[in-house]
Amino acid sequence: MRPRKYNVPESVVRKARRYGVYGDTKARLSRMAFRSAPVTSNFGNRRFQSYVLLVENEDIKDVTRVAV
Repeated sequence: MRPRKYNVPESVVRKARRYGVYGDTKARLSRMAFRSAPVTSNFGNRRFQSYVLLVENEDIKDVTRVAV
């Protein structure tokens, strides 16, 4: 199964890089969103490991790193 493509704005890419998501950051964020679990949080609606993503339809609006 191929992960679906999410739209990731440059502002979210820059923020993710500050949190340590390097390499092809857009592709990594898309995979994170695809593999994430639904979550109820003030920061977003999807969680992957120590990151919470705000995903609306096919757009990643925000990324936040949370303490584990």
